[in-house]
Amino acid sequence: MSSSRTPRPGARLAPRAPVALRSPGHRARASLALILPAALLFAIAPGCHSPRLPDRPRWKPYAYDPAPAPAIPAGEAAPAAPPAVEDLALARSCGLEPMTPALSVPNLFAWRHIVLHHSATEDGSAAKFDAEHKKRGWDGLGYHFVIGNGRGAGDGQIEVGWRWRQQREGAHAGTGNVEYNRYGIGICLVGNFEKKAPSAKQIESCIRLMKYLMARCAIPPKEVVGHKTVRPAPTDCPGRLFPMGDILRRCAEPTHLP
Repeated sequence: MSSSRTPRPGARLAPRAPVALRSPGHRARASLALILPAALLFAIAPGCHSPRLPDRPRWKPYAYDPAPAPAIPAGEAAPAAPPAVEDLALARSCGLEPMTPALSVPNLFAWRHIVLHHSATEDGSAAKFDAEHKKRGWDGLGYHFVIGNGRGAGDGQIEVGWRWRQQREGAHAGTGNVEYNRYGIGICLVGNFEKKAPSAKQIESCIRLMKYLMARCAIPPKEVVGHKTVRPAPTDCPGRLFPMGDILRRCAEPTHLP
């Protein structure tokens, strides 16, 4: 027979055990019931909560070249376009007016450097270097311009490479040097300037070409550099006898448009 009975009406019930005698679980629930309302009040009370920390900026990948130049196969001619009046005037002011049709092509790259080289050979030309670079597995001449020394091309003759005519990135600043290959205009003067300085005609042509490119592409003098300044691996290019200081000084002089 069960010991649990329903109390008779009017019967007195035995008092419940004091809180201190109840189970630990009961005491924990009672404490939680007291803490939660206080915590909620603290959270919503104005001026009582901790200030909100600013959101951390989200990381975004760096888009190095958002608008690459369209690919044109090596050897094909760039789309023909009549030179702009401003380009004709600039070329004339730099003494390059006869070369304007070859120079005046639409800028498809944001050119921001000029990198100067010597060929480290006694002779050469754009055609010769183009053939040599193809033997290395490249798509052709790595420079944008070649300035002859009278042995392979005329002394001071400026040869416009296909990379300039087609507005293609260079292959002249060293493997892995993305910045100066992609955004650097490569100019190579034929000769070994560790042994012999460039000719006066080469220097004059180099200055005229550089002033034209600097004005047209808004390249400041500080971004005209020798190859050894930017190549990842050591090199002496463009050679110890290359008059970099004199060329930079003359290029910094203003170009007066007619």
